[in-house]
Amino acid sequence: MHIKCSHPSKHQSKLVVKRCFYALDLEKAISDITDTCRVCSSLQKLPQPVAEQSTQPPPQSIGISFAADVLKRCKQLIFLLRETASSYTVCCLIDDERSTTLRNALARLCPEMRPITGPPVVVSVDPEPGFVKILLCFNSELL
Repeated sequence: MHIKCSHPSKHQSKLVVKRCFYALDLEKAISDITDTCRVCSSLQKLPQPVAEQSTQPPPQSIGISFAADVLKRCKQLIFLLRETASSYTVCCLIDDERSTTLRNALARLCPEMRPITGPPVVVSVDPEPGFVKILLCFNSELL
């Protein structure tokens, strides 16, 4: 009946069913039918995301702020490095996601995108184990 009536809302279904039938827990049954209907669930509004997104001020110059990530496509690992001000992107294929491989890829791609005598570079990465290990090694060298 729900499909024959072109997927009515819970209230509309309740009015139609009450006109012809009587049943115990009618509202629960109608609610279950409407909630499990694929068409009705695809038309519902999505809740607002809980995590708030924020922005950062743009970098003062080009070549000092980067974002790095590893993509997995067709059993290949692609290391991506993107300059955040201009969105200029370079990439290379890597064999694995170990910290030494990621560090070598970063060291290979970073000099291509920034001046040699430029200011220090900031690279934003995901909390992936390989990147975390690079950060821990870098921090221990500073101490």
